[in-house]
Amino acid sequence: KPNDGGRAEYVICSSVTGLTQLDYVSISNGLYAILITEGTRRYNVKQLGITTDVDDCSVLLQDILNKTVHDSVLYFPRGSYTFKTPIDIKRVTTFIGDSHLLAPSFDYDTFGTIFNIESENMADLSFMNLQDTVQRSTFKNIIFKCDSFTMTEDRLQIPDNRDNVYKKIVNTKNVSCLNLSYNSKVIECVFSGFSGVCVNSRSWNLI
Repeated sequence: KPNDGGRAEYVICSSVTGLTQLDYVSISNGLYAILITEGTRRYNVKQLGITTDVDDCSVLLQDILNKTVHDSVLYFPRGSYTFKTPIDIKRVTTFIGDSHLLAPSFDYDTFGTIFNIESENMADLSFMNLQDTVQRSTFKNIIFKCDSFTMTEDRLQIPDNRDNVYKKIVNTKNVSCLNLSYNSKVIECVFSGFSGVCVNSRSWNLI
């Protein structure tokens, strides 16, 4: 399959009855290549085109989420994935990364799974939003990083003071991370650089 990251395995057959669009790709002569997944509805996102080399994974991830069925598991191998627009979660989904807890000296930038969220198009928004009809989702072993803080300096005009005096101004874009609902779980995740709320929900579990 194009852009599958070189990690996918397929079986060739003539019928795709009962499968979703994520499970197969049409080839030729009425045949299909069916993706072999890691258990029921468990997908390595590299098999579906999401890699650390992609400039913006937002559209790809949204397309995947639009096609998955309830209780799908999306596994993000170790590395940094860039997102530039918000994501809507329409079905129960589990997002799993590689644990950062074994990183030497907490070297998060080179160890573990990182979601690098660029805030230019996300002012006053949340990165991931669960629709009200979605009863739960799970996030495990993911480092969420955002650049929604910027720092500037203004020079203060103080009479009879020869030294230049500056004040630091923090500029924020009010970017939140997870807008959850009902019984969602957040397990061993890290949040950094968000100027809004990291996790917003009426009911959720932090482990």
